[in-house]
Amino acid sequence: MRSLYLYVVALFLSVPFCQAKNELIQDFEGDGFDSWQATGSAFGQSPVEGRMDGLVGELRGYSGNALVGSASGGTVATGSLTSPEIIISHPYIAFLVGGGSSPKNLAVELFVDDKVVRTATGHNGLTLRRIVWNVAEFKDKKARIRIVDQEKGDWGFIAADRFVFSLTENPTLPMGGRPKPRLDGNLIPVPNEASAAILPGLKLSVVASHVATGVSSPTSFSIASDGRLFVAETHRYHHGIEDDRANLHWYHDDLANSTNEDRRKMLEKWSSKKPANWYTQESEKIRILSQPTADGSFAKSSIYADGFNDMLDGTGSGILVYGDTVYYECIPNIWVLRDSPGGNKPQARKVLQDGFGVKVSLTGHDLSGSVIGYDGRIWGSVGDRGFNLTTREGKKYNSKNKGAVFRFEPDGSHFEVIHTGLRNPKEIAFDEWGI
Repeated sequence: MRSLYLYVVALFLSVPFCQAKNELIQDFEGDGFDSWQATGSAFGQSPVEGRMDGLVGELRGYSGNALVGSASGGTVATGSLTSPEIIISHPYIAFLVGGGSSPKNLAVELFVDDKVVRTATGHNGLTLRRIVWNVAEFKDKKARIRIVDQEKGDWGFIAADRFVFSLTENPTLPMGGRPKPRLDGNLIPVPNEASAAILPGLKLSVVASHVATGVSSPTSFSIASDGRLFVAETHRYHHGIEDDRANLHWYHDDLANSTNEDRRKMLEKWSSKKPANWYTQESEKIRILSQPTADGSFAKSSIYADGFNDMLDGTGSGILVYGDTVYYECIPNIWVLRDSPGGNKPQARKVLQDGFGVKVSLTGHDLSGSVIGYDGRIWGSVGDRGFNLTTREGKKYNSKNKGAVFRFEPDGSHFEVIHTGLRNPKEIAFDEWGI
């Protein structure tokens, strides 16, 4: 019996472990580019879902829900998107590519030893096609993938998706485009709005578009008593608002941060990677839309407030209009701006509470969603970028690794943390019983 056991073990050990047929490099399914670095404006701030403002048609044949494309701002925009360092572990790299055909100006490139060793371009089409590179000769070498757009003419954009390592020269890549939503049986699709469905009898219409009003990257909105619409916009995403996944050089420093001063010193320490002025070039903004027409759309648009571009400023992600006060959440601060009915600029503004976001952590793990609670106080939340603050009454809160729900009086007094230990709470809501 013992000899049989030893034989079976020996036979098992003699069989090599099977390597996965496909190994994902990047599928662009998140809310950003993960650790890929963008330059220029062509690729925007995140992956897209088939449609781009700069394209007349819709991209097709990509994988999953999203892909990257360089038509943000139109085909005249230029830029690049570069992967972090990867180790070539399989004999093939496969991916999907579409857009214009211009090998010199529109290309997916593979760099090994800082030299371009493989390249692919589009085919003047909106449907992505599969490309497979044989990279066996570079096994175990360090490499980077770059998607580049330097073309400003017709078909001056490139689209790409789902980069994988493969053991076979004929790998299967799903190429169905964005899956069509499965509608609830009670809902009906909205004409010309492919992603929207509503109950019969309701009406859906666009009241403020980028083309008509200039609204850009809205994160939240609040309606004033006189019908004006206040919109919080983010303009610093990946251009001042950073993410640890794209800045692994400071990762251990960020883990150690416990105050916003620590975070400022860390950014200054790594100024060789991104200089101080990188973080201040763009500002978060509050836009005000007014003069609603009979159909509910807004005729007038203007910037109500900006200048939220300190090195430490995060996403302007929450806004609440309550009486003559605008509460605005933008790490590291909760701001109050004094409004005047019908006005288009604040009369005054000040910091109501500071100390939020002591870590860079992940984008989106910010302050968000202030609401009026059942008790007449302002309620809000913060993600696990954490906080280290002292209230007006001198009470200290230090939670550098956890998110929380908090509340305070409308004048900023009696700030208190209600619940902590959360990862990324969003958008508090109360029902009719205050729950």
